[in-house]
Amino acid sequence: MYEGLWHGEAFSDFLRSYGIELPAEPKLPDGSTPMPTRPHRWRELRVRVGVGNGLGLVPTMLGSIMTRDFAAIHMIWGAVNELTTLTGYHALIRRCEHPVLHQLLRKVIQDERRHFAFYRAQAKARLQRSRTARRLVRWALSNLWTPVGAGVKSEQEVDALAIYLFGDGPQGREQIREIDRTISDLPGLGGMTIVEDYLDAALRRAAERPGWAGIAPLPRAASSNGHAPAPTHWAKAGARED
Repeated sequence: MYEGLWHGEAFSDFLRSYGIELPAEPKLPDGSTPMPTRPHRWRELRVRVGVGNGLGLVPTMLGSIMTRDFAAIHMIWGAVNELTTLTGYHALIRRCEHPVLHQLLRKVIQDERRHFAFYRAQAKARLQRSRTARRLVRWALSNLWTPVGAGVKSEQEVDALAIYLFGDGPQGREQIREIDRTISDLPGLGGMTIVEDYLDAALRRAAERPGWAGIAPLPRAASSNGHAPAPTHWAKAGARED
């Protein structure tokens, strides 16, 4: 959490150099920006989420009481989120050409790799020693997992990010698959494709809903019956090759 706070500050500082500051941050009398810029950010997020934030803790509390294997879910969640985050930063390096941003992202990736290594080691140890943990984790990932940021950001915003980073063609698709392969290597999780499944669902929503995730549909010629055919360009752009 501590390093994550300063990652956010580093990205905010980069954006401020281009005049992007949303929301506007408080300034010191000399015009500089105090650090950290939003010391109460997590409290503000909890207030924004509302009563759902408190209720969201109830299943975690009950699960922890019912079985000692519940911690395995927390650890695998952290592993997936950290790996998805650092892979997303690699994808952003691939998609942009800004040398300073590249340098910043590579430094942040080093921290994220350490975070991922911790969560993965803890998850692996718990999955190895308990069949119950393996079943719980597999069920939770299959039925409850959503990308990091979901809930704080809308589904459309999360879709837009996933499509921009990974829905641009074979390279993005391979990065997504590498995440799934790494998670599938853990005990009891073989064959899982949760991240690629999410990308496919995001691409379907973009194809079915014109303008979804900020994507403008391509011009469409009328079909033989006089009606415009359904858009398929996003399905082609990021579709599976198998």
